[in-house]
Formats: sequence, structure tokens, C-alpha cells
Amino acid sequence: EEDQQRILTSGLALAVAPPGIVNEVMIRAGLADDLDVGLRYSGISLRLDTRYRFFHAGDGPRVAETSRKSFDMAIGLAGARHSFKSPVLDVLKIVKVDDFSRWDVEVPLYVSFDFGDIFRLYAAPKYVYSRTSLDERLVSASAQGQEVTGFDVSLPAKVNSHFIGSTFGLSLGYKYVHVFAELTGGYTSCKPTLFGQERNLGGATFYPAIGIPLRNLAPVRRVARRGEPWV
Repeated sequence: EEDQQRILTSGLALAVAPPGIVNEVMIRAGLADDLDVGLRYSGISLRLDTRYRFFHAGDGPRVAETSRKSFDMAIGLAGARHSFKSPVLDVLKIVKVDDFSRWDVEVPLYVSFDFGDIFRLYAAPKYVYSRTSLDERLVSASAQGQEVTGFDVSLPAKVNSHFIGSTFGLSLGYKYVHVFAELTGGYTSCKPTLFGQERNLGGATFYPAIGIPLRNLAPVRRVARRGEPWV
């Protein structure tokens, strides 16, 4: 009994925050000098966001682009939907799990330091609210499990979690191509009622990202790539 609870709890934790390597495709478009929108697709998730730059300071156009410095701050809002399977729960072969999904609402604050459109440092403190929906058949089967096992094995239909942390990154390149590397770290709070008692599925959370963004030099002031604010 205790081992089964540990396995199911671990499986639920993986469903709420699944690890893995994800390839992403993202596009951004400027709506105005201080406003842009972006769309990101990874195969298991779709994310739409917007950001508004409210502060800018730096060298003017008289300074050469390769030596121009700037400092920018922007506030953002994003929504994302994730769909995935939990291999741990599938291995149990108690019920076939096909429908896990998660919705995220993210509120980030972007800060960036730009050095000559070549080197860039940026940070993005953020709050993310997530709501995970578990497979209906799994929830239904777990609700009936007490009659068979004699103990409460019910699972929640919805699991809420909260993440507070920040992304830190750097970017190197020129004009059309930049290479970036970043690390997001913080704390996740997630305490669903599982097997009749509250379980702590949260804790310290860290994940890295690397990428090679490409851009065209449109006449409108260019906007941020993934994970970074206005530049």
C-alpha cells in the first residue's frame, strides 16, 4: 500500500511538472515601439504572450550601433496550454492514461542590459499559476479503488501549483543571429489532497534553456526573444 502511494504520488508530481528535453519554435512581432506579442510552440505546448516596455535608458542614435548601450524594463502577461502523458502512471497499467493537460498564467517583469547589440544580460522575475487536469478515467478509477483496496486511493481532478522565481540569461551575437543561454530557478508550491491527506509535491525548481534566435531587421524597433526583455 505504502509503495503504491509513493509511486502514484511520484507519477502525479511528474504530471504536474514533467521533466524532459523540449524543442521550441517561436515568432515575435512588434505592434508598436513599446508593445509586442509572441507565439511559441513546442509540440506539447502552445504559449501566447505580450509585453509592454515602460522604461528605456541608454545611448542615443549618434553612438555607433556596435558600442551603443541600453537598459530596458518591461512587464508581460502570458498564457500557455500543455498536453502530455505520464510514463510513470502508464507503467502501473492500472488504467490507460491519455489525457493530462495543464494551463499556465504567467506574469513576468523583464530587465535587460544591452551592450552594442552584441552582448546582452537579462533577467525576468516571474510568478506562474498552473492548473493541471488529470485523466478522467484515472480519477474515476481511483475513486472506486477504496471498495477494492479498503483505503482511500482517490486522486484530485484538478491540481493547482504556484511558481515564484526568475530567469537569468545572456546572449551573444550580431544583427541577424544571436546565441542565448539561460537558467530559470525558483520555488514551486503544490499541495493537493492525495490518498486522503495533503501531499507536498513542490520544492526548488530549476531548468536551463539554450537557443539560436533569428530575426529580420524591420524598421520598427526590434523586440525580445524568448526569455529576454526589450533590447
